[in-house]
Amino acid sequence: MNRKACGTGDLTLSAIYPLLPQDGNEPAWRDIAMPVDQSGAAEYEAADVLFASTEVGASSASSVLKFNHALHRINIHLKGNIPDDLTIEVKSLAGGRISLEDGTVKADGDAGFVWLKPYRQGSLGLEGSSAKVALAACYPSQAVTRSGTFEFNPLTASEADLLLASAQTVTAGTSEAVNLVFNHALHRLDLNFTPGNSYTDEDMKSFSIRLQAKTTCVVDMMQGKIVGVKEDTGEYVSKETAASFYLVPQATTGIVMNITVGENTKSLTLSELLDQLSASQSDLSSGKFSKLTLKVSQEGITVEGGSINAWDNQVTADGEVVIG
Repeated sequence: MNRKACGTGDLTLSAIYPLLPQDGNEPAWRDIAMPVDQSGAAEYEAADVLFASTEVGASSASSVLKFNHALHRINIHLKGNIPDDLTIEVKSLAGGRISLEDGTVKADGDAGFVWLKPYRQGSLGLEGSSAKVALAACYPSQAVTRSGTFEFNPLTASEADLLLASAQTVTAGTSEAVNLVFNHALHRLDLNFTPGNSYTDEDMKSFSIRLQAKTTCVVDMMQGKIVGVKEDTGEYVSKETAASFYLVPQATTGIVMNITVGENTKSLTLSELLDQLSASQSDLSSGKFSKLTLKVSQEGITVEGGSINAWDNQVTADGEVVIG
């Protein structure tokens, strides 16, 4: 898309997947006609309509579209001895339309109900087999490549706290429970700011922190761990005096903190802050938790207490820092 061809003002971009035909009467709507037979993988995926919308500022030439599921999915779990010839069908409306403006979906009641044949997730061709199957998991759900990896960006993800469970090997058809142990993949940085002698609680209402840092990591799904960090950077913003950020593992020298109260802004790297606390850390590690309580004044920042713990211990820091 040519940004100049869209004018000079702010833009709202939206998209749907898969590509759907336009409603003949209303250009802002697209027709939905779900496959009646969803038993095949291709038909099942075709029934999953995705919608995304984002705002693009007048000075921006790029943006990120975050897709969400537009329809409702029903999962049916059967227990006990299931006959091989058992069939299940669900009676539902299968037609409707979706708005390109806000993703609103309206069912077409006039088309009537039909019987849908669902996809059976257990249909892996392993019935009666003693084959070994490796099961791994992550939350939030991600699209994994054929190589078994995916990229994760906490700034754009539906949930910033990435949880990973490495692969466990089980026998196909087993009735035993599979225990997947989930671990935090990112580093969580909690910063609590209180007013010092120069500022009041009223002054702190104008508080904000902008943290510039790397945003994207590469995850190996089967290993259940981060195997790489990309150079892409982004801005984490909070106007709360109790700010919490999920960060991909990275060097503390590259994390820049801009702290603003009113018209005053103080800038320093996380590395500089930890060095002045005599608690130097070269990197933020995966699965660890950092917490600093900072007293802000025009003369500097006093660190009232700090620790990196809970998920796994890295360092405890205490002291006073002057950056003004």
